[in-house]
Amino acid sequence: MKKTGNSFLLFMLLLCAAYPTFAQSVTLKAPQDSIDVVATRHRADITVSSFQNIVGAQFNLQWDSTLFSLDSVGNFGLKMSKENFGLQAKATGLLSFQWYDEALKGVSLANGATMFSLYFTIKGVAGDSSPIKFVDTPTNVREVADITFKAIPASYQDGFLKVMGSGTTANREINPAQLRVINAYPNPFPEEVSITWYANQADQFLITVTDARGREVFRQQQNVTPGEQQLRLGRNSFSTPGTYLLRLQSSRYISTQPLIYAPSR
Repeated sequence: MKKTGNSFLLFMLLLCAAYPTFAQSVTLKAPQDSIDVVATRHRADITVSSFQNIVGAQFNLQWDSTLFSLDSVGNFGLKMSKENFGLQAKATGLLSFQWYDEALKGVSLANGATMFSLYFTIKGVAGDSSPIKFVDTPTNVREVADITFKAIPASYQDGFLKVMGSGTTANREINPAQLRVINAYPNPFPEEVSITWYANQADQFLITVTDARGREVFRQQQNVTPGEQQLRLGRNSFSTPGTYLLRLQSSRYISTQPLIYAPSR
């Protein structure tokens, strides 16, 4: 990490006397995410509100690592890097975070903006749930400082990660001989992805696409005859760059395919 807890506090104290006081209250929010049972990875966003003219923040997060294994951090909404995180205890479900504005000018984010994201591998099964919460271990420090270089009131809202699975989805069978995705090309894709899939039996199929937080961005029902099927999805079906999950399901079978939307810069 770039600064220890003690050096961060000392840094703020040395500067606080030179600036007038502003009154504001910042909210930091852990996600409240329901995750599709067929997903294998999940992105959990730490978001903010009333984040205006902020020069520093630090806190700790905790979750159940037996259900969700932290792979990495990213999707930074502030100028930062992995050095801003204490990842030594991530295997036990604990992460520390510390950031300050090196320009000392104060940074603002829109309400609901993502400060950073946690990328998990899902180890739990349908029905499993883990709190994701702000905690006072290993150090009892939760603090946000504004352009006055003084700590300001902050609300830390805990969340959860829950693996969801309806009885119909959970009971469907994965059987590539009956239902499978043959190809998704290109993948990653900048504009459009062409999907070829195969159904061995005539049936009514539900086709859905969900984002990394389990939110549905595309849904279509269609009756098909046995054989190869075609589906084209354009960028209008995808809200932001990232990894999505295509799911095909009939009355008996289910098949999934990750899709990566990577628009050209």
